[in-house]
Amino acid sequence: MMKRTFATVILTAAALMLASAPAYGQRHPRAVDRAVMEAEKAYVDALVKGDHAALSNLLDEQYVFTNTEGATLDRGAHLGRFKGGNYRFATRADIDDVKIRMSGTTAFVTGRLNFYGADTPPADGHSRYTHVWVKKMGHWRLVSNHSHRVS
Repeated sequence: MMKRTFATVILTAAALMLASAPAYGQRHPRAVDRAVMEAEKAYVDALVKGDHAALSNLLDEQYVFTNTEGATLDRGAHLGRFKGGNYRFATRADIDDVKIRMSGTTAFVTGRLNFYGADTPPADGHSRYTHVWVKKMGHWRLVSNHSHRVS
């Protein structure tokens, strides 16, 4: 009888802990969505302007980018493309179909990037992306970016 009572208490406690734990994709305050969207838009704006300083402020030290060709670039290599102002991703870009999922202080963002006048062919197009943002010292920092061109 003692074992059965103990097992019931343990199972009940485990169920309560699981039920109260925050889940991936949980509902989160709209203010968090707005802050992450502001970071997303700032990133796209910095890409279009070729703004090395803004990108440097947005990219985490551990940043990694998997581009549409499948190559991976670390933070230094990605920022290096924008140094000196000679490279600009596109003359215009916007994002849509953005979905934000939260897990603690980490935001998982999926969306579509629409770009126009790119330096590399095709000049105009669309890509689907996944961004991973982490909030550090009150600021959202981009840790990972994976992009895939779509027609």
